[in-house]
Amino acid sequence: MKKIVSSLILTHLFFIAIAQNFSPSNLIVFRGGDGTGSVSTNVAVPIFLDEFSVSGNLIQSVALPTTTNGLNRRILTSGSSTSEGQITRSTNGLYIFAVGYDAAVGTTGTGTTSLSGSPASTTNRIIARIDNAKNINTTTALADFASAANARSCASDNGNNIWCVGGASGVVFNTIGSTTASTVVANSVTNLRTINIFDNQLYIGTASGTTRLATVGSGLPSTNGQTLSLLPGITNTNLVSPYQFVMFDVNPTIPGLDVLYVTDDGTGTNPTPGIFKYSLVNGFWENNGVVDATAGYRGLTGVGSGSVVNLYAVKSGNTLVAITDSSGYNGSFTAQPNIIASAASGTVFRGVCFAPTATALPLNLISFNGSQNEFGTHFWWSTTNEVNTDKFEIEGSKDGINFKAFASVQSKNTTLLNSYQFTLVNIQTNYFRLKMIDKDGQFTYSNIIQIQKNTAIQSLVVAPNPVIDHIIVSHAIINKPATVQIRSLTSKIIHKQQVVQGATSTYVALNNLSKGVYIVELLVPNQPIQITKFIKQ
Repeated sequence: MKKIVSSLILTHLFFIAIAQNFSPSNLIVFRGGDGTGSVSTNVAVPIFLDEFSVSGNLIQSVALPTTTNGLNRRILTSGSSTSEGQITRSTNGLYIFAVGYDAAVGTTGTGTTSLSGSPASTTNRIIARIDNAKNINTTTALADFASAANARSCASDNGNNIWCVGGASGVVFNTIGSTTASTVVANSVTNLRTINIFDNQLYIGTASGTTRLATVGSGLPSTNGQTLSLLPGITNTNLVSPYQFVMFDVNPTIPGLDVLYVTDDGTGTNPTPGIFKYSLVNGFWENNGVVDATAGYRGLTGVGSGSVVNLYAVKSGNTLVAITDSSGYNGSFTAQPNIIASAASGTVFRGVCFAPTATALPLNLISFNGSQNEFGTHFWWSTTNEVNTDKFEIEGSKDGINFKAFASVQSKNTTLLNSYQFTLVNIQTNYFRLKMIDKDGQFTYSNIIQIQKNTAIQSLVVAPNPVIDHIIVSHAIINKPATVQIRSLTSKIIHKQQVVQGATSTYVALNNLSKGVYIVELLVPNQPIQITKFIKQ
């Protein structure tokens, strides 16, 4: 009797465990097969999303549907098509996306000898969206995507917009729940492997022709005719067979993304498998080395903290590995992988990403930079995905340990790319950080930056100086939105006006300005503040 009670208790606890929501700090691995059938042939096998801790402990497995239920379709993957299953997490953090086929377990495609060779009109390509509570939406069934080819990967910004790639069609755009025609966004290369979004820009990966990694148009395009622009420095000679990739902003002195990691399975001509690292140096991605060049890799995700990046990758289709790269920006990539989990017999691992969150991720801080000269300490930073963000506080410290707030800047609170600039005067500290505060009072910090005085910074030319009633601010030609603003020596903004695009000077009327010394700044998005001072008589 005691044994029976114990078994019932264990069973009850088991069901409680698998009923839990995903934890955003955990990993999700796309697994094909349930261990009972073959994963060595191109037939339909069930899909599971396995949740692992970052140390490799299996938390739970979530099965995607193998039968149709109302508008929700079944979704399966090919047992032997190693390029499939490249899952991603939406940039707002709320969803995982996977791609598969509307087919029965164990069957081939209609009228063909393989699942991936089936026409999409008869074997629809299915998009699965899964949230933190494990709600599964498979209502998106596409009849014009990856027809007679592998369905591989898709990406989303908000859980509604979807960009997909596969062995045919190029980059296509659609929305969740759609069964209508997709928009072909770019098709100069049709056989694509992976797609993802970093800092509000769409990227693809492929081994076709000379293309390896490329941007798709500008931002997140949803109309046809977009151009694939190769990432400068990455060619088909130094990267042969890429799969999933991740990008980070590691160097605080370089605006935007500056370190890239990408997997390679080592197929093709002159193969070098492994995980590659590149750093953006003077506008070109330079190769910092390859790790574990004896094994093929496909799935990849990661998280950065300062100069340290923790990577998680799928190796040879059967192991999940962890790698910690502490070499920083443009540092040699020599870290070695540590196996943390393995696929069971009759199953395969493919893509990997972090688990979805219950609420939208806080803003994404792309960069936080500063410089200091005789006019003050100047800061500029950029963000995306500001959701319920309230404000930013600039905090300073003399020792890098004890900080206090010096200024507050209101958030623009948009999901687009946002740029900020601010100047502090008469500040005798050189360690700074940015405190990012949500409307509910929660906050996070940026990395600490150290700013040394007399950092080179371009100065403006102001005439006349001293000033009577106006100044003319001379500057380089401005071809983007920019602002000239006047500050007091206490950092109070006195005047602000837009610069005419294409102009090389800006007229500023100062009739009502009191006598004294003032600072004039030129604010150009994602560029250092240009600054000088003048005297009002």
